[in-house]
Amino acid sequence: MSGHGDTNESTHLLRSARSRSDAGARVRKPSMVPSDKDRSVTHARGHHQYTLAERVAMNQYQSLDYAVVDNELLREYQSKETGWQHITKTFGKWVVCLGIGLFTGMVAWGIKKAVDNIQDLKFELAQNYINQGSPYIAFLIYYGMNIGFAAAACACVLIIGPAAGGSGIPEVKSSLNGVRIRYSLNVRTLLTKSFSLVLAYSSGLVLGPEGPMIHIGSMIGNALGQLKSRSMKWYPAVMWRYHNDRDRRDFISVGAAAGIAAAFGAPIGGVLFSIEEASSFWSRQLTWRTFFCCMIATFTVNAMMSGPVIQIFDTGLLTFGFSRNYLYRYPELLPFSLLGVIGGLTGALFVFFSVRLFKWRADKLHNHRIYRFIEILLIATITSALCFGLPALFSCRSVNSVTPGLP
Repeated sequence: MSGHGDTNESTHLLRSARSRSDAGARVRKPSMVPSDKDRSVTHARGHHQYTLAERVAMNQYQSLDYAVVDNELLREYQSKETGWQHITKTFGKWVVCLGIGLFTGMVAWGIKKAVDNIQDLKFELAQNYINQGSPYIAFLIYYGMNIGFAAAACACVLIIGPAAGGSGIPEVKSSLNGVRIRYSLNVRTLLTKSFSLVLAYSSGLVLGPEGPMIHIGSMIGNALGQLKSRSMKWYPAVMWRYHNDRDRRDFISVGAAAGIAAAFGAPIGGVLFSIEEASSFWSRQLTWRTFFCCMIATFTVNAMMSGPVIQIFDTGLLTFGFSRNYLYRYPELLPFSLLGVIGGLTGALFVFFSVRLFKWRADKLHNHRIYRFIEILLIATITSALCFGLPALFSCRSVNSVTPGLP
């Protein structure tokens, strides 16, 4: 009886201790792990509790196999591989990187050329009516072309290729970190991305080709590195050795770097971006292949932009003023530093509001196509009104009065 009583007493004490521990945990939990309502939007990811709907959505994605394979069958196959086969496989990677650089540069030039022609036509039509004393008709032409291009770009993304929306950088980073997102890197998305980028860039919206060029370069790397078609059941034997997740990942990394190099004319910058921002897996051999591809992409853009007489510049699709003709002076370093501080503060403020705006858009607009279409039309209207109306508030000045010495 005494043993049975001791057992009941110990069980009672254990339950009491557990209840006190649970109560203490319940008391301390709000201070250690705050709820999503009390937590900042930018820091809620680390402690976010996934709902059932979010888990179901996450199950639609697959993971990629980046692990190093090491087994007896592979070792036996590698022992039978001749030196010539190893050389051709390595040389083939350089050839693929050459193709990635060439095609990325040509696509970047095509986008730049198309946008320049559309912009010249748009401003020429508007300027003709301004010279005729009809500014309202000029605005209607300017606004009509902008709203038409914005609506066409939005329709392409919503109807033809939804995976082409946005900059594409999150999709590229997800793939390079082992998450497979369907349709994010296929040829259909590549064509939709390129065409919609031309339309959106020509619509006067405040955007540029930098982020989309990273996505486009990655899709070109994925297409040339795999070089197969499931719908057409076309699998060339010469590329079968690269049909694995690891080589596919490397070619996507090379393509992302080539996109940066083509956009900014900065091959080293493209390599550093791929190493520091995009990729999580890297190797020394990949560094040299990536740099080679970025050089090819930069040279291709410069060669095609210079025309029949090839001239080498240090710019890509974007230029930043007259840095060669106007050097800075030492007293100007202090204002430069002040501009850096102001830029950092405004950048932090921009990120603060952008994160909350993106979260609101994801909750309210993501699943409603008509709302997203209306959003684009509204933004294009505001942008067109500001870009056309603000210059009318100020008088024109001669260029020589601002920058004397220019021809």
